[in-house]
Amino acid sequence: MRIPLIIAGFIALAAFILPPLLPWSHSAIDWDAVRAPLFSHGHFLGTDDLGRDRLARMLVGTRTTLSVALAAAVVALVIGTIWGAMAGWMADVPMK
Repeated sequence: MRIPLIIAGFIALAAFILPPLLPWSHSAIDWDAVRAPLFSHGHFLGTDDLGRDRLARMLVGTRTTLSVALAAAVVALVIGTIWGAMAGWMADVPMK
């Protein structure tokens, strides 16, 4: 149980901290490195068909996914808490 939490924490930390530290932006195009393989031209995971850095795009996508998942969890928590409180209150109210 501890190892998956450590891995998930590392991924979340990397997604929020690393993108500004990378030499390439997620949207910057490197025309000299179109479809570059791993670890070439300064791109750790290579580039895609348009010369965009795959690592930067992966980290920005992970950050977006984690943000949406956190927002969904907060909305579910709020709705579930309100729903549960109303159910508990209605169970205590005598029916006429």
